[in-house]
Amino acid sequence: WSGTLYLYEGTSPALAFLYSIFWGLLAMFGVSYLLYGLLRLQERGNISYWTAIGTEGTVYLEIPAQGVGQIRVSVSGVISFLKARSSDGMPLPASTKVTVVGMDENNVLEVKPL
Repeated sequence: WSGTLYLYEGTSPALAFLYSIFWGLLAMFGVSYLLYGLLRLQERGNISYWTAIGTEGTVYLEIPAQGVGQIRVSVSGVISFLKARSSDGMPLPASTKVTVVGMDENNVLEVKPL
């Protein structure tokens, strides 16, 4: 369209062609930069449980002796309710403050009371 506008204003066809290529490339790079910026705004839904190690949390559902319960802990900046077991095998009642000390192969966090 820029070439048509230049021709309408009386610019020579060769020069209008060069101008239209310039404006077309500029528009193409502008749109690609805009799309690149928009794609960087998207979120990934994957949470790495390894980032929870060393953080403090609270027992949400009681952790029985040698069993699995749930804790409330911040993982990658998101409050999550994750499966957990006591690292020493002792029961932990709800609302107990805990520290995450490890994780097993089934993504069950190992915790110890504070």
